[in-house]
Amino acid sequence: MGTINLSIGTYEKKVFDLVKINHILFEECIKKNISYAILLRDWIKECLDQRISVNKVAISINKSEVLRYIEVSSKIKILT
Repeated sequence: MGTINLSIGTYEKKVFDLVKINHILFEECIKKNISYAILLRDWIKECLDQRISVNKVAISINKSEVLRYIEVSSKIKILT
């Protein structure tokens, strides 16, 4: 899946769909200022800027521990 002409919102949604992140609950983590959620959002934005495919981003996120850290830090189950 390419990245040409995708907005950050669309790109992030596509990544979240692949990783199975509940976007509404993720936004709650952002509102609570959970640092790992903010880090993930910045990471996804950087990947868009570098034109990395959403599939590759999803694979990298799944390999990392960031989703577990978000859930532990926020006590919100963001994975569907």
